[in-house]
Amino acid sequence: VRHPDGSLDGVRAALPPEAHALLDREEESGVPASGAWISLPGGDVLFAVVDLQSRGFIDSPEDVLRAAQARAVRLRVTEEIRGFTADSGSGTEPAVVIGGDLNLVGSRVPMRLLSTRLYADETVLSPVDAERIGERALTTWRDARQPFLPGRLDFLLLPTTKLAVENAFVFTTEDLDDEMLATLGLERELSASIADHLVVVADVRVR
Repeated sequence: VRHPDGSLDGVRAALPPEAHALLDREEESGVPASGAWISLPGGDVLFAVVDLQSRGFIDSPEDVLRAAQARAVRLRVTEEIRGFTADSGSGTEPAVVIGGDLNLVGSRVPMRLLSTRLYADETVLSPVDAERIGERALTTWRDARQPFLPGRLDFLLLPTTKLAVENAFVFTTEDLDDEMLATLGLERELSASIADHLVVVADVRVR
């Protein structure tokens, strides 16, 4: 997703010169994001996946850039919603699910930006509370090689007035018992060997 022309100028002016290289790369590459319309019983749903800037802390250059990325994605999603509503002629805005690695290691501003002002009726997106299997933890990231504690960096955001969550969980092979691993034909170390992030799963129904 490309940033609108000039949208990063204010960000550049607010950051020190040593952070401008980060913005130069961002302007060239855009925000890592993708999306697709999926037809479900009850209606079409827009699914968007994002991978926001990593590292940083509150008000750091990375944190400021995450907010700018969230604004760009929100604008693109909003355009899709309005275009779909106009083409359908129904006047009813479709459901949208935004998911991915939000990297909220600084402020929570990026989540607020992705959750609000998408719909004309001010419907907001809410995070799905998916727990790890056999635990009550919501963590979606862990890396034993890092000095950081496990955290919740990955989210699914959706409008609960338009979509009902029937079931949700965080999947990683290290949480499965031996019987389930054998049934699925998986090895306990598989998830950890692939990525330090875990998979957030949700079954949704169009209301």
